[in-house]
Amino acid sequence: MKFKNIPQTDLYPSAICLGTASFGTSIDTSTAFQMLDTFVEYGGNFIDTAHIYGAWVPDGVGLSEKIIGQWVKGRRVEENIVIATKGAHPLLSAMDVPRLSRQDVVADLDESLHYLQTASIDLYWLHRDDPTRPVAEILETLNSQVKQGKIRYFGCSNWRVERIEEAMRYAAEHGLAIVAYTSQAHGYFSKASNNLHLFPIKCVKCIPMERIPGGCAGFREYPRHLRYQETYK
Repeated sequence: MKFKNIPQTDLYPSAICLGTASFGTSIDTSTAFQMLDTFVEYGGNFIDTAHIYGAWVPDGVGLSEKIIGQWVKGRRVEENIVIATKGAHPLLSAMDVPRLSRQDVVADLDESLHYLQTASIDLYWLHRDDPTRPVAEILETLNSQVKQGKIRYFGCSNWRVERIEEAMRYAAEHGLAIVAYTSQAHGYFSKASNNLHLFPIKCVKCIPMERIPGGCAGFREYPRHLRYQETYK
């Protein structure tokens, strides 16, 4: 297994990231534990989840995070695993209503910490954006959580390029580190897109679990001056 540094962090996750969107729903706890055990057996240490995962079933919010938390504690692998999770996703019943207020962000983060049974999250992404809310306000909310020790590094997920640019500029001006993320579905790194050159730093790309058999997701680093010319199948 290869390991790569995520730029502007001291994180060295495996080049294969295990996606867990279906943990607790179509994948039961026992099977999820088997998948996690096998992933680690083959050298993986990077696990991706989200506060919203499981919300499509009754009382399902945080199901994926809960299973991961149980597994990490049961296997005593806290020091060996890099966990990335996401928060501030709109309610599935009101997808047009953003949830990027400080109250929403902190509430989701605190619940994720509880579900994952950890005091700090390695990499915390905001799952969606609210274009009407100033980037400065959002990033300062996240930075306050870093200062409190709740998260080590933060970033944005599924944001438009112009908003990522704005966030990157603010972060650079204020000495903050931010990790940009997008899923394959949006095509930012496909042949159909020429947006890659707009990213000010190297970015991380994760493919959702359902995209490839076996439930794993890969990531690569993309220098600003390169435009990736291959589409994941």
